[in-house]
This record gives sequence, structure tokens and C-alpha cells, in this order.
Amino acid sequence: MLLEKWSISIAAKLLRYSPEGRIKIEVIAYAIGVYLNIAATAALALAFGLLSGKLGLTLKAMLLFNLTRFFSGGFHFQSLGVCAILSAALYAALPHLKLSGFGTTALTLLALAIFVLKAPAFDHKTTRLPHRLLPWYKAVSLLLVCSNLFIHSELFAVILAAQAFTLLPVRKGGVDR
Repeated sequence: MLLEKWSISIAAKLLRYSPEGRIKIEVIAYAIGVYLNIAATAALALAFGLLSGKLGLTLKAMLLFNLTRFFSGGFHFQSLGVCAILSAALYAALPHLKLSGFGTTALTLLALAIFVLKAPAFDHKTTRLPHRLLPWYKAVSLLLVCSNLFIHSELFAVILAAQAFTLLPVRKGGVDR
């Protein structure tokens, strides 16, 4: 709720000085909230990574997760604050997970199966993504997952698995698919 309150407050101040005043506060507050969420998530993740001694891997996890998520879509929390805290905790926790060679391959294949069935998972009511691009987003998503069968990165395998679980159907909470 804190990020939402800040975004509304900033939007109200901006609109006070708007010469036209035709823009709704909700639209500006939403856009500001998105940027505040990104900043809060990055700051928290980097702080967690620094405290855990895995700053570089936390940054890598954050970048790889978001690259994959950009093309595959997935679950969104309704609260920006919850999103920031849980995302940052996930980015900081993933570098601490260790897998065997078999575990890396198995997790990557599990993620691949979910991506084949569910990606891309965008809310078709709210996405501004043209529907003609969805097959390309799916192809890029699958290429990212398949690349780990060659790279064989433990970190990327757990990132892919975590992202794959956000593609599964949701009944409560954020975006319902």
C-alpha cells in the first residue's frame, strides 16, 4: 500500500501543475507506481544480495528473471508493495539454491513443459501487446528455456522454474486467467 500511496501523492502533485488537467489521476498514479515498484524491487534485491554476499548473482537473477518474464508474461500481484518485497526476496534467494547436473536438466525440462503449454501468459483484456506478436513471444520464451539445456546453468534453471510457476492458472489474488 505504501508504493500506491506514494504514486497517488506524486501524481496529485504533478497534476496540480498540469496546464491541461485532462489526465486522470489514476492513470498517472498507475504509471508512477510501476516505476516506483521497479525501483523498490531493484533496491531491495540489491540490498538482500549485498547482505547475503551474492550481489552479482542476485543482479543476474533479477535480470534473467525479468528478461524471461518480458516474453512469457505471468501472474501479477494486486499490491505493488507485495510484488516488490516478494520479487526481491525471490531474486536474492535463487542464487543460494544448489542443484546437481541432473537436477538442473530436470528443472529446465519441467520449465520447458510449462512454457510450451502456458507461455505467453498475458491478460488479454489489459495487455497492449498486439496479438500477432504472441507467437513470437512464445518462440523467444521457448528459446530462452531451451538455451539452458546447452548452458546448463543452475541459477537459470531455478529462475526458469520460478517463472514457469507464475504461468500456471491463478484463481485468487492478482490477474485471474
